[in-house]
Amino acid sequence: MQGGKQVSETEYRGADFGDKRLNRRLETIAAAMAKEPDASFPTALTSGELEAFYRFTSNDRVDANGILAPHVRATVERCACSKTILSVEDTSTFQFQTPRDGLGAYGGRTFFSHVALALDTSGVPLGVLGMMPWARTKETPSARRRRGELTDIEAGRVPNEQDRWLALVERVDEEIGDEAEVIHVMDSEGDDFDLLQQLAAANRRFVVRGGDDRRLEPIDGSPIKMREAVASCPVRCVRMVRLSRRKKKRLTGRASRKRDKPRDEREATLSIGATTVRVRAPSYLRDAPQTLDLNVVCVREVDAPEGVEAVEWFLLTTEPIDTEEQILRVVDIYRHRWKIEELFKALKTGCSFQKRQLGSYKALVNALALFLPIAWNLLRLRTLSRLDTNLPATAVLSEPEITVLRGFSSTALPKKLSLVDAMLAVARMGGHLKQSGPPGWQTLGRGYVTLIERVQGYLLALRAHRCDQG
Repeated sequence: MQGGKQVSETEYRGADFGDKRLNRRLETIAAAMAKEPDASFPTALTSGELEAFYRFTSNDRVDANGILAPHVRATVERCACSKTILSVEDTSTFQFQTPRDGLGAYGGRTFFSHVALALDTSGVPLGVLGMMPWARTKETPSARRRRGELTDIEAGRVPNEQDRWLALVERVDEEIGDEAEVIHVMDSEGDDFDLLQQLAAANRRFVVRGGDDRRLEPIDGSPIKMREAVASCPVRCVRMVRLSRRKKKRLTGRASRKRDKPRDEREATLSIGATTVRVRAPSYLRDAPQTLDLNVVCVREVDAPEGVEAVEWFLLTTEPIDTEEQILRVVDIYRHRWKIEELFKALKTGCSFQKRQLGSYKALVNALALFLPIAWNLLRLRTLSRLDTNLPATAVLSEPEITVLRGFSSTALPKKLSLVDAMLAVARMGGHLKQSGPPGWQTLGRGYVTLIERVQGYLLALRAHRCDQG
């Protein structure tokens, strides 16, 4: 974990709002909310803290980037321990029951945030590297183009929501600097020729799920459409994977997309191939390079259950695809993308964010920045509790933490304590019962806070004993 320190110490300390009282207030609020992430503000905070919290989220000196800055710095430090990290980037919609000042779309009840989550290459969450929130308070250029008010060329030249993808990539790379190599991972919303071309031109590494059936430049009689190239891609290897359960999307406007359709968890046999294609630029991008060479990894499910739509991906990437090992690595990189969906779930379920009774866009965005490090920690704990690994507990826990965990565990822990056994013991501290299945957000969060508090008491008692002995 973090050497006996709470998230409020490691992820919020060092904020600079130009006022020491505001800096301290952030730590106080974060410490209270980290103990009970799903509790309402009036429940988690004292009356004095609650009044201070409302003033804090609406203060002109306080903004989301300032709140998140200490966590971003801590995340970069964790990234520096890895040679290569994954930056998984995606957007989530936050929808509330009643209209709020400054919100847009769906009756003034929603706003969006584009977020970058850093993972190590094994999929362990390292933290959030940036967020870009916005409210859709006016029609998008795409909507105006569909109505004939803008041509394709005009729509492509005005600022639009698609610009967020490149802007966040640039922010992530600026934050990481030379600390680690970054591979950007995106779903099919990132399959935009202009974006991919700019990423490739800057020698940025990426794995992006393809969506459009793009026109290709024929190479030695090769196919002239992307899906034709994918369909004819020779199989290089086969792999068994477990597909996660997917619930139906709440917002019906997106329900028609294949990737958003609900499915049950199942084992799937995937045939995997790879090829290189030369993609043609859309006709409206006249000022951009007219072709782009990309590696494509083609993933198709074999013998899908009757009545179930087979999995089919094509992954656009700058990563090498010469060997079976390299091809499977690209697939594994993309399979880690779902962790950002889990981060959003931690926000909405573990932190009850969409139930927050804040009246303005500014206050909600500041609260989102406050909860993101807490949600990351919940996700990290749950990821560690479910790792199929033989890693020892000492890879994550300090010796005092292991000592306290053994002392307070309701069951005897093995002499050689594994990471998985340690995380389950932490969950039991939070009230988790074995018959309830894998531990969830709340029990892990409560157990973590309990452990840290007991470690602090243990260290104080140890120091007092040493002073008495001295």
